[in-house]
Amino acid sequence: MGNNEFNIVPAVSGVPNVLGQSNICDWDIRDVPDTKGIVVARLQGIGISSRKSNQSWHNTFNVVFTDRRFKGSTLSVQGLIGPATLGDEGDLAVVGGTGEFVYAQETIKVIYGSTGNYDGVHDVVTSLTIVTNVTTYGPYGKQSAGNTPFHIAPPNNQSIVGFYGRVGEVLD
Repeated sequence: MGNNEFNIVPAVSGVPNVLGQSNICDWDIRDVPDTKGIVVARLQGIGISSRKSNQSWHNTFNVVFTDRRFKGSTLSVQGLIGPATLGDEGDLAVVGGTGEFVYAQETIKVIYGSTGNYDGVHDVVTSLTIVTNVTTYGPYGKQSAGNTPFHIAPPNNQSIVGFYGRVGEVLD
């Protein structure tokens, strides 16, 4: 474990798949998928190994924004993350927020951005913009020539009331 992750409940010998092991973390979230990118938020929370049949982690995190635009705002996310080697990279749901993300009546009208190849292996989200009935968030990331654009909008008189992301090695 690195200096931004700590094991608070170690695995017990003889228990399958480190059931009950608990880790806390404080990880960087950067504006690009590169360690040279600017830190725009911190992912802070806890993961608990929660399945005996195969290794899977229940996670509860707060995304604490540190950049100027959303500084002090948070998003709370939770969900299961399984081993990526078994194709179970996890699903996390946004379950709350503060500051710029506290609006209970805010609904998403449009999500758009682009995807592209990151490292010759992964196709990742390279840019993202979220348009709500209150404001526009983004664009985050960078749009580049050769990336594939996407545009998601609900039918007339409907709105997107939530979304989730998958977590693995990259945001895909």
